[in-house]
This record gives sequence, C-alpha cells and structure tokens, in this order.
Amino acid sequence: MFASNTTSIPEQIVSIDKNYIRPIIRGKETKKVEFGAKVNMIQADGINFIEHLDFNAFNEGTRLISSIRFARTLFGKVTHIKRGYS
Repeated sequence: MFASNTTSIPEQIVSIDKNYIRPIIRGKETKKVEFGAKVNMIQADGINFIEHLDFNAFNEGTRLISSIRFARTLFGKVTHIKRGYS
C-alpha cells in the first residue's frame, strides 16, 4: 500500500482461518459493514431453501426471476411472492 500510494485493498482477506470471508458494505445505520455469506432464500410451508449463496455482495432484486423459476422446478405452481426484510 505504501509503494502504490493506495488506501484500500479490493477483495482483502479479513480472516486467516476463513480466507473466503470478505467484508460486505451494506450502508445500514446500525451496521455499515457485515461479514459472512449473503443468502437468497425461498420459503415454502416454513421451510427455507437456499436459491443463491455468495460471500461477495449481490443484488437480490436481480435474482427474482431466477428465484421464481427455481421455485417452480421445486413446487410446480408459485402463487405468492413476498419480499422479506431483515
């Protein structure tokens, strides 16, 4: 960083033991940065199915159509779509 005169390292390792964990900038008021995997899930009858899991940030909204297609392959007809907040 000194030789290249930079202040940040993209894809920096934050854990030696778990080198696949990366910081995800969330921009929330309480937590600016989160660590660990981000998951896009489908819920049916109280059971959660993981549709997409990634240790890098991704936009859940762009995965909506693929999530619906995945749910149709699992259950046939999809009757309700609900956006969850955490």
